[in-house]
Amino acid sequence: MLGEVVATARAAGLDDDFLRPFLGSSPLVAPALRNRLDNMISGCHAGWFTTALGAKDARLAEDVALDHGLRPPLIAAVKQRYQEAAAEGWADDDLTAVIELMRHSHGSAASGPAGHEA
Repeated sequence: MLGEVVATARAAGLDDDFLRPFLGSSPLVAPALRNRLDNMISGCHAGWFTTALGAKDARLAEDVALDHGLRPPLIAAVKQRYQEAAAEGWADDDLTAVIELMRHSHGSAASGPAGHEA
């Protein structure tokens, strides 16, 4: 969701100098995501928790829910986005790379995975 907010704000013309302090201080941004905000905004997705790992964890969470008779639509959507990012070449990059799916669909991405040309 944070990636979608950043991509939408940038598409609407809000610049990075506004986004960093605004989102960085917003109570709506989870504290655990604040340390990833710069990666989302800058497009540098070096990190330790890859999109492939995010997809795996979402799948495991979905499996637990399904085993208990629940059908979690948000977990399924998150899993799908991580899988898409991994398939687009971001499998080894930080899970913040899911923002690139929005950037590419909007045509605003300058480079592909790990600095390769898109």
